[in-house]
Amino acid sequence: MGVPSIGVRTFPDLDGVTHLVDVVGQDAYPETLDFLTEALRLGISRKIPGDFAFDELTPQSTVRLIHARALVTNHAHFSVCPDFSCPVGHQAGEACFHTLHHATPRDEDGTRTTPSGRYPLRSEAPGVTPQYTMANFLTVPVSHLVLVRHPDPAVNQRQLERLRHARIPVVLADA
Repeated sequence: MGVPSIGVRTFPDLDGVTHLVDVVGQDAYPETLDFLTEALRLGISRKIPGDFAFDELTPQSTVRLIHARALVTNHAHFSVCPDFSCPVGHQAGEACFHTLHHATPRDEDGTRTTPSGRYPLRSEAPGVTPQYTMANFLTVPVSHLVLVRHPDPAVNQRQLERLRHARIPVVLADA
């Protein structure tokens, strides 16, 4: 997809709004649902290099998160899952993000463990080995930027001035 495994890539949409694309790494989050579960519990934060062109960001900018295992390509094999549910009305076996709830590897008790705790999964499709591909699985607004406070106030001031050109809120925080 042309996105580096570390760092972000920008792209303008048809209206000229700059968006970010970022890969959620499998080292930290082997499964897409691992990231989503922790995001629901802890929120989302992404690191952007200090030399990034922050002035390209606007209040309409988003971060598009992609993962190597975000889409089950053999979704039709999951039509046998009786407890499949999709909030937009897809049926079991259709191309749907919610197939991940059936395809994601699980512990013996049908749950998965992340550093923030356990989460339940739905029924497996008997005898089916899921196949995955990289895809965008979550798009979130860039609500604000956080600058980690530097011990030298002059450095903070220079960075804050630079970030203010982003036209979105900037927060100064301790590490």
